[in-house]
Parts: sequence; structure tokens; C-alpha cells
Amino acid sequence: MFGSYLFILRRRLVNIVVLMLPLVPLAFLYLSSRPPVYESRAVLEVDTGSLTEVLLGVSRPYEEPVRRVASIAEIVTSRPVDEIAASTLADQGRTPKRVRAEPRRASNYIDIKATGSTPNEANGIASAYVFAFFEHQTSEQQEELEQLEDGLLERLEAAERQLAAATAEGPGSPAEAAAAENLDSTTRLLQTVRLRQDIPPTGVTLQSAASASPTPSNELSPVLAMLLSLVGVFFVASGITLLLELIRDAIRTRDEVERLTPAPVLGEIARSRAGSAPVGGPEGSGHRSDSRTVRLGLLARSGGSLPSSVLVTSLPDDLADSLLAAVTLAEGCSDSGQRVLLVADVPSGSAIRLQPVDRPSAHAGELAPARVDGYRFGWCPATSTDDHVGLLDLPVPKRAIEDLLASFDVVILAPGTPVLSPADLSYLTEATVVVCSIGRTHGRRFSAFLELIERDTGPVRGVIVTLPTRAPSTRARRGILRRRSAKRAAPVVRTSPSGSREAPSAGPAPRDRGPGPASSPRNGDEDRYGPAPSSDEARRAPATGQVR
Repeated sequence: MFGSYLFILRRRLVNIVVLMLPLVPLAFLYLSSRPPVYESRAVLEVDTGSLTEVLLGVSRPYEEPVRRVASIAEIVTSRPVDEIAASTLADQGRTPKRVRAEPRRASNYIDIKATGSTPNEANGIASAYVFAFFEHQTSEQQEELEQLEDGLLERLEAAERQLAAATAEGPGSPAEAAAAENLDSTTRLLQTVRLRQDIPPTGVTLQSAASASPTPSNELSPVLAMLLSLVGVFFVASGITLLLELIRDAIRTRDEVERLTPAPVLGEIARSRAGSAPVGGPEGSGHRSDSRTVRLGLLARSGGSLPSSVLVTSLPDDLADSLLAAVTLAEGCSDSGQRVLLVADVPSGSAIRLQPVDRPSAHAGELAPARVDGYRFGWCPATSTDDHVGLLDLPVPKRAIEDLLASFDVVILAPGTPVLSPADLSYLTEATVVVCSIGRTHGRRFSAFLELIERDTGPVRGVIVTLPTRAPSTRARRGILRRRSAKRAAPVVRTSPSGSREAPSAGPAPRDRGPGPASSPRNGDEDRYGPAPSSDEARRAPATGQVR
């Protein structure tokens, strides 16, 4: 799932950059024109002990000093301290702003930090919270001393009754001595508590008074402001892009395609990032692998025999990938020795160019199939052009396809105009194949599109998935060509049955495809498209059929 999000960001990088162009200057102006903020800091040292523990000598459950200091630091920003500080600042005509109390690591010190628009304002706010904390701690300890005094008075009365009872039993007895000692200790504790009430300790020491830095804490250099603007706006633009992509409900994985339709996935085709073109071109090994996979998938789905006519269709936004899938399927069928005719138009956005080598003149009322430079199949347009009559513009396209099947084994129909729906064209062919473009096709629209086809024309024979991928770099392509040339130039030494070695050949013998129209015409020979150009003419002719 994380990889699919990265793919979305990579594919929408241009949109992200366009969105960043107006936002980066605004973010930079905001960071540069912010009002200055000064920070003041006061340092307090706190005592983690308790008056009851100190005066009475009692012990309490162990608590780590760090946690105790953290608990005291929370009191600095508690509601009672805020109320006292707000009252003090109101008398001074100031309003409390953000105040933080941070305990120092492994110590009894607490840093009180306050911010203000001027250094004096920051110092005043920090000092107000320091004295408010002192006042709060004093009142808390005063209440603790009062409760301790009440307890000692009750304890003193009990000691007096115990001494009177011991004296009544017999003067000079051990019980009377113990009761007298208990009474004396209780009296001394009571005197100590009353003395502490006259001078109440707070357990807090001011180590450093509030002091503000003369430099604003939010001051940024222009370079840092620009860097923060770029990073922040990039994350904002990326989040907006991902949100819009999730709202758009684009299909991002093959598993989503399999969940949306019961039709099997015939194969996957890798398209380049620049456009809907096969990676590596028609002669690339990756494209050959894709075409073979698609042909075998359709063959398995069709019960072992390919249909004589196939409609390759898609949503209107994916017509460029539809042409790519049709070209790939035509290449796979032609590589298996079949005579293939592709009836297709080149939609906008496609990097595939289907331009004939011989450029025949138009024939009124009939088709003029032509050979395309760089491909091994015949081609004629689906709709009329300046040089050709389109198949779909004929009076009876169904009869035209039947006539074409007398010369070709497979006719693949891939119209490039969105106004022609599959329901209007599926009656012309035996099978319908749908193309899904990963990252582009909408899930809900694709599901409704499949339901429409199955309702009007029957079940879909299969789905071809197009995947975006990064085209190989120039250095990688050069390495591939060097390895191929080295492999092609490697001498092959054959040994005769007698044991003697034969002369090395320049390379492996070419694979014989056998006779038939599927074989490529040699120089000077003729096929059903007319004479093939010689090697010298081919070198001089422009490569109009190559993939960009």
C-alpha cells in the first residue's frame, strides 16, 4: 500500500509542483513577517520531601525523585496557579500567554518559560507565575501544617490522659515514665509546628530570576525560512494530492482489478512514464514478454483457440492504453505465426505512431490495409483519414471484417474515439477484452463499465492491465545493446560426428519461422502489402513507426 502511494506522488509530481508554485511564496512571506516572540526563563529548585515526613519522622511509599519533580512542575501550570498569575497580570494590564514548566533531567530544577511580544512582557509573565507558584505552595503547606497541628493537639490530649491514668496507678512506675516522655515529645512537636506556621516554608528556592533573551525566539534566517516553506508546502501539496486521489477512487493494484470483475486478468503491460508506449519498443525483450503473456492468457481463456476477431476497449480516459494493449496483442499473435490485422486509431496522448511505409492512396468504399514500419502486422484505421477509408465508416462493418478474415487469421479492433461505445461495436467481434490502467482507471466507473458490457454483449473475455514503470536510462540501454551485440558476435564451434571441429560461425543460426505470410519479407520480395523496401532504402527512410 505504501508503494502505491509513492507511485501516486511520482505520477502526480507535476501537479504537486504546480500547486507549490503559489503556496511557497505565501509561506515564505508568512514566516518572514511574523511578529517577534521573546522567551523568558526562570529557574526554581524544589524540595521533594514532605513536612509531615520531616516533622513526624514517618516514611511514605518510595517515589522516584524525577517523577516527584515532574509532578511539582505540573503544579506550575495548574488552574489554581493560573488564576493567581492572571489576577497579578490583570493588575499590570497584561494578559498571560503560553507558559511552560519543564523539569531538568536528573535534578531538582524546574525551568519556567514564558513568551511575550517584548522582553519586558516575557519577564513580567514569567515572574508572575513564579510568585503565583510560591503563593500556591505556601497556602498548601499552611493547610498541611494546620492539619498537622490538629492531629498533634488530639495526640497531646491522649498523652495527658495516659499520664493521669499512669500516675493514679502508682507514682514512679515505668508506665508513668513512658507516658511522661510521650507527653514531652508531643509538646515539642506541637511547638515546632506552631513555629513553622509563623514562618511557613515553601520548599521552593528561586535559583535564577526571569530573564529574556534580546533575540526573538522565532527569528529565522531567509535560507531557513525558504527551506521550511518548501518542505512544509511539499507535504501539504502531497497530502492534498493523495486526498484527491483517494476521492477519485483510482485502481492502484492488480488485486483491486480482480476484486472488481470475475473476468481473469490476461496479462500485464508495462508502459513508459512519458506516454502510453511499450517499454523498450516493439523490439524490446520486455515488450515481447508482455505480448506473449497476453496472447497466452487470451488463448487459455478462449479454450485453446484464439478468436478470429477481438475488440479491445476501455474507458474514454484510457484509450491510449487501449491502443497499447491492442498493439501488444497483435505483436503476440504475429510472433506465433498468425496473420494479424489491427484496425485502430491513434488517440491523443499515445506515443505509438501507426504510419504506413508505402502510404497508399485512398480507395472509395474499400479498405486499404498497409504494412507499418517497425511492426509485423497489417493495419488500417477504424475511422476515415485523408489516406484511408475507416472500417467503421463502411456501410456494413461486419461484412468487411468477414471479408478481411479471408486474408487474415485475426482481426483486432481498437477504436480510438470515445463516442463509440462497446455495446455498439461488440457485435462485430467474437470476443471483448477490457483494458484497465493502474493509477488512472476509476474503480466505480470501471465496475459500471464492465456491468454495462456484460449486460449488453455478454461476459468479458478478459482484462489487460497496464502498469506504469520507469523507462531504462540511456546507460542501461547501452549496456543491453552491448550485451546483445557481444552475444550475437560470439563464435559458435560445432563438432562433427567424426570428432573434427568445423569453422566457427558468426553467431547462432537464425530461427526459421517457416513459410507463410507471417514471415517478414526479405529485400526485394513481395508480401500481400506490396514489395518490401531494400535495406538501403530502409536506412534512408524516416522511422515513422518507432515508439517515442
